[in-house]
Amino acid sequence: IAQSTTTGSLPPYKTGTPGADDAPATQQALLAAAHDAERGHLASGLRATATATATGPVDMAFQTGWMRRTGWDLMFDGARRDFLVKMSELPAVSPDAWDAEDDMPYVSTPEDEARLQRIMLVVDGVFDRCEDTIRSMDVSMRCWLRSLEPYRPYKAPFELVSRQATTYKYRRLVKRLLCFSSPLFLLDRSLAGDYFLNALKDLTLRLLYFLMTEEFEDGQSKSTLLVYFSGVLGITSDGSGFRRPGNYTANLSAFIYCARLVVIKVLLPRTSHNYV
Repeated sequence: IAQSTTTGSLPPYKTGTPGADDAPATQQALLAAAHDAERGHLASGLRATATATATGPVDMAFQTGWMRRTGWDLMFDGARRDFLVKMSELPAVSPDAWDAEDDMPYVSTPEDEARLQRIMLVVDGVFDRCEDTIRSMDVSMRCWLRSLEPYRPYKAPFELVSRQATTYKYRRLVKRLLCFSSPLFLLDRSLAGDYFLNALKDLTLRLLYFLMTEEFEDGQSKSTLLVYFSGVLGITSDGSGFRRPGNYTANLSAFIYCARLVVIKVLLPRTSHNYV
């Protein structure tokens, strides 16, 4: 360390320059270990906060008429809302897409993801059939299909959506519903070929019909998987809160539209289906 003195009334000052006698390697190693321990402590605290946020009670700011009508705060009280959102995601393209979530109670295997991807392709074929059935129906039947009252038809017929982007969006919600339905993992992996593909389309249609028409238990709509999954769609992506009406109600319109396609396909099919 060199010491210099300035002229005038200014006090002397010292300047330090790096030399060969820097901190030894052992001290540097201890300092690096302390930094690593601190980073680990901060990361664990963030994970605990995220878990508490995803399972904790809803903020009082959300106790509005909308929340009271949906009942989501009670439906998902104590649940891992972030995990429910993960369950409804489409199959991962990368085999290790879920590896980063260390605290998730279930991690989908690459085999399960591959099977789900195959089913997602089948959904498009199912709804292509449904739309073909609608196109073959006369106007009067489509007026009945659009009606909300059982004793008289609607004044205008039910129409297919015209925009391809809307079709994609609606089908994507149905695919997420099927991903949320764990029994699909029980399909036999050994089946293959065109016969299996046609059978899988029919079985997927049958499952969708069940989900769309499942009866309530004890008058509780949330006892059905479709209504419960509709609530999952109302959870924000990180599980910390719920969506507002403007960001949610379009999902209900999509399910009403898709339910009409599925029901009419099963009850008034244009072609026969051996598995429905």
